[in-house]
Amino acid sequence: MHNEISASSLLTGCEIFQGVSSIKKNTESIRQIYNSIKTSYGPHGFDKMCVDASGMVSITNDGATILKNILVDDPAAKLMVNLSLEQDKEVGDGTTSVVLLAYNLIERGCKLILEGVHPSVVVSGYRMAFNESIKYIKEKMGKRINIKQDKKVIENIINTCISSKIIYQEKELFTNITLSCLENVHENGKYATERISILKSIGGSIKESMFYNGCILNCSVASQLMQKSLKNPKILCLDFSLSREKLPLTVSINVSDPEKLEKIRSEEVLMTKNKCQAIIDSGATLVFLTGGLDEMVIKMFIDSGVVAVRRCLKSDLASIAASTGTVLLKSIVGDDNEYHVDSFGTCEQFEVKQLGEYELCYISGCKQNMSTVLIRGPNSQIVEEVERSLNDSIQILKRTMESKNIVPSGGSVESALSFLLEDFSAKINLKEHISIFAYSDALLEIPKILAANAGLNSNKLVSELLSCQWEAYMSGNYDKFYGLDVVKGVVQDNFEHGIVEPTIYKLKALKLATEAAISVLRINEIIVFPSKK
Repeated sequence: MHNEISASSLLTGCEIFQGVSSIKKNTESIRQIYNSIKTSYGPHGFDKMCVDASGMVSITNDGATILKNILVDDPAAKLMVNLSLEQDKEVGDGTTSVVLLAYNLIERGCKLILEGVHPSVVVSGYRMAFNESIKYIKEKMGKRINIKQDKKVIENIINTCISSKIIYQEKELFTNITLSCLENVHENGKYATERISILKSIGGSIKESMFYNGCILNCSVASQLMQKSLKNPKILCLDFSLSREKLPLTVSINVSDPEKLEKIRSEEVLMTKNKCQAIIDSGATLVFLTGGLDEMVIKMFIDSGVVAVRRCLKSDLASIAASTGTVLLKSIVGDDNEYHVDSFGTCEQFEVKQLGEYELCYISGCKQNMSTVLIRGPNSQIVEEVERSLNDSIQILKRTMESKNIVPSGGSVESALSFLLEDFSAKINLKEHISIFAYSDALLEIPKILAANAGLNSNKLVSELLSCQWEAYMSGNYDKFYGLDVVKGVVQDNFEHGIVEPTIYKLKALKLATEAAISVLRINEIIVFPSKK
């Protein structure tokens, strides 16, 4: 690659890429990201083995996970990584398709600029193409659904989302789990997914994964002498330890008399006992702590019939506190340095359950419903991939049920938009027509990659796809949109065959990919400052 270095860089020590060189450099950097995840796209996409610096291995075809594990220094490549993570954050899935589309838009824009088209013309054409695409999807392709009546459509959305995931082999089980999770946390038209927790347990097979209406903590009671079941417990959530009190490290004790030293130690023990006694006197019957418990405290709780669960995750306790109607207490010391406990929660049932090889705490019947999914699997890599896949299906279904609008999948949207924009570019008498045509050509890469990753003849299938779409358009059937079923290797109406996805998924993907392409193509100079030595 030819680097155009100005005279100023010789004086400052900077490396400067100007004009065409800057666009070529950025395109080349992004190509490496594109090639890394291209083959993981679609139902037959390949998995990637990611090994971090500590030697931890993860095997996945999830675009967001792959890109999180890629260490990139180039600013343009970082832009692509951040772009995919933004899609994952907003929608929950579709990270791979965003990067694939963004790169193809950048590559075709780069070719036009190399051929003499001004970057502003390319950018303007892309914006026009994007606006036409969004308008067409909203007015023509989007289909309104009724959540209560179209149960089959809901199941089809989950199946489409997980078709490339490890959990597809048990699609019926995980479809039911996803539906149960969201129905359980549905309130006032919103889905509180923060009240859904996923618990991983290594051992067994994927099909042993289960949904629980309640909260399961990956902890057990502090002592086997404590009760294993409580009805309507009075719950206390504490964000501290009940260990023996110790003076701060900054305190220096200069005592030569052993009796005085023993008195200080007795005072420390007394402080812990008083704190524990205040909890017992409050009437609490179930205590959750993020910290540890002293053996002395455990004995006091056993004698008083209080059940204690220690070393819980703070995030879990925050969820339990909110769901049971209390708060997570940071301290029980009052203004007068006395101990006050006056914030309690409640639930219908607490019990210790044998789940797999371990005894875990299970809370049910809270004021606010909570959902827990126990994921089983033979090793940590598979369990973690199941967790990622389940999270994607939950997020996609949440977006669908909130927006209540779907579009056909399997390259249907991209092929229909490509046909529309090609026709649009031929009709307008503007210099932007060439970049609009390039946008339409870039969209066709999505169904081509889908077919290629399935081992099919991509050129033949995409040609057949466009031919079917053309026939439907010419016959006046504007509601029929064809796409690919790469499992069967055929072109079909994916609305009819249940290969669908939420409309917001496509709208966000197009928006982010177009914005990224425009941002990169508008850069006409790159200044690399020397590192400080």
